[in-house]
Amino acid sequence: MNVHCYNYEEYLIGIQNVLTSGLNYDVASHITKYLAQDYQNQLQEDLELKKGYHMIKLDITHNVDCIGMKYGGSRNYKRGKAKGAHGVFVSEIIPNSAADMYRRLNGFDFTGFEIVRYNSYKLCQQNEKNNIDELKKYVKMDPKCTAYLKLKWNPDLLEKFEYFD
Repeated sequence: MNVHCYNYEEYLIGIQNVLTSGLNYDVASHITKYLAQDYQNQLQEDLELKKGYHMIKLDITHNVDCIGMKYGGSRNYKRGKAKGAHGVFVSEIIPNSAADMYRRLNGFDFTGFEIVRYNSYKLCQQNEKNNIDELKKYVKMDPKCTAYLKLKWNPDLLEKFEYFD
């Protein structure tokens, strides 16, 4: 059972029953209300985080040796057209990379976020250049020690490519 801010309501009665079996009803009720409020706060924070665009800067330093992201989404133009969606998102952050260091230092896990811009390379919707193969070509052509990313949350893209975090 993985309870989080998006599904906690499904488990509230079960949680209440488990707590009531070991505690009196009033104590179990207070704990359940606290948990519900905590999950509600997490949900609000998560929704706030996923609004708008995020600009991040990833630096390769002496502590890390790569930018460190794996991509999901449209592998090429044909696949994007077949799925009905063009776009690239961060599917995984590689441990001990610049992306991992950024996540740990800033507390911002951008896994699942769509990449709108990578340095000067713009990934525009419904464009033949908006796919993983083209982005990788750009990164190889322009290998810098710093990556400036513009990200946005796009649940439709994640759904089309069946990505579930």
